[in-house]
Amino acid sequence: MPTEASPSPASEPLSEEVLAVNDYIQSKAGYSLYDAQLAVAEAVKRQLDRKGAALIIAECGSGKTKIGSTALGALYGLWASQRRKDAGKTFSVVMAPSHVTQKWVREVGETLPDTCAMVVRSVMDLNRLYAMYEAGDKSVYAVLSKEKARDGYMRYPAVTWNRRRNAFLCPDCMEPIEMEISEDRSRYMVNADQFFFQAEHKQNHKCPRCGAVLWTPVTPERQFQWARIGGYGWVYRERAEAHMRRTKNEAILDQLRSVAENPGGHYPVKGAYRRFPLSTYIKKKLRGKIDGFLADELHEYNNASGQGGAMTEIYGTAKQFVGMTATLINGYSSGIFHLLYRIVPGLMQKDGKPYRRPSDFDAEYGVVENTYEVKDGDYNSNRRTTKRKTKSKKLPGVSPLVFSRFLLEYTAFLSLSDMGKDLPDYEEIPVSLDMPKEVSKAYNHAESILQHILKSDRKAANKLLSAYLNLLTVYPDQPYDQPDILDPFSEGKVVLVHPENTADFDTILPKKEKTLEIAREKIATGE
Repeated sequence: MPTEASPSPASEPLSEEVLAVNDYIQSKAGYSLYDAQLAVAEAVKRQLDRKGAALIIAECGSGKTKIGSTALGALYGLWASQRRKDAGKTFSVVMAPSHVTQKWVREVGETLPDTCAMVVRSVMDLNRLYAMYEAGDKSVYAVLSKEKARDGYMRYPAVTWNRRRNAFLCPDCMEPIEMEISEDRSRYMVNADQFFFQAEHKQNHKCPRCGAVLWTPVTPERQFQWARIGGYGWVYRERAEAHMRRTKNEAILDQLRSVAENPGGHYPVKGAYRRFPLSTYIKKKLRGKIDGFLADELHEYNNASGQGGAMTEIYGTAKQFVGMTATLINGYSSGIFHLLYRIVPGLMQKDGKPYRRPSDFDAEYGVVENTYEVKDGDYNSNRRTTKRKTKSKKLPGVSPLVFSRFLLEYTAFLSLSDMGKDLPDYEEIPVSLDMPKEVSKAYNHAESILQHILKSDRKAANKLLSAYLNLLTVYPDQPYDQPDILDPFSEGKVVLVHPENTADFDTILPKKEKTLEIAREKIATGE
């Protein structure tokens, strides 16, 4: 018997809720979504209704913001008519890069009726917005920048060193903190050394005797007995010299040497803030109260990073989740491992890929190059040939099975060509221009100074290369208000290059003149 063909998404009717949102966009913004965009919004809405999580992978410029908010708004309309008792009023969170937060506020206002959005930068902003939501009758979107969502206080070891007892003591019960070591195939406990507190982890988080937390927030202005070395960890000032035998990184060694020579000096902790992380506050105070969570640029949360942790905390509190990106995978299997564990941990566990062993995932779904060293038995025929792995390297490449096993059920794909719109041909035509004499003279002067330093001082070159490239790239377009380049070893006191202001914001430079000339020519010919 012939089987019935599965319906085509293009031929299936759209739900009343999606059409209602599209009508609102037409009346508010003056245009409606393309058929392909509406089809993706419908698919995402249905997936949210089934599973509570959906992904939109679409090219840049295909309208992911509009599609995601349309799908979520349409779902809320469905809930209002069938399931909810509070007339569909909802509170949702958007996490996006800081430069598009205002765009999200505008897009939500254009897309969803009876809805307002606001950029949230602090816990106080969030509390005010939620109080407004509770008192009003509109749905509300809190828009967080991904950079601010995880910003919070840094913590340092609160343990104190006791010379008489030769141990670090708990700040509450004043008993020595111990650590486990393994020697001669046996394990036993000894007093913890300073290396045990280089970074916060499960073993040193709490005192095993009284349960007190052994880490406390950093106050940037306060002096304490620990110094933080960027890229390395916490170091007990009085014994900083012992850490120098544990690294070969020159930049870290310079910092350790400075602390060891002057343990009583002032070493401010860069990046320490006196604020509570927004994502952690949402996790603790608004659990069960977040209806929807939209994560823009989803690929930027793919590592075991602070921003990835922020996405995880908010994801765990929300009832519905929509992730949006144009490039979900960075070309390596490791680039999606943590993201899959945040979105579909159950599928990862069923597939036998434990979180603590990402190498298992890379071995099955990625490309791994292993280098082995083989030793023959030489002249002794009784001796076996031995093989030992010496190096393992990840190469670009991801198995298509990742999509079929983990993503296909949750993901809607969209490209610009799917919209059926004839786009004009695109061609890049480089136009060479000369810098004005004043700009060129100042540029060459700064270039000669920096090139001389880079050639003569290797240590300074490692620290100045980024500033050198940035200045010489930007200066021809903006030869004003450029920051000084400072000697990296003078604590900001010696200026190596002071970029001259050879123009200002109102100056029309050659690149602007040429752009205006091309624009006038095109307009004159009716283009």
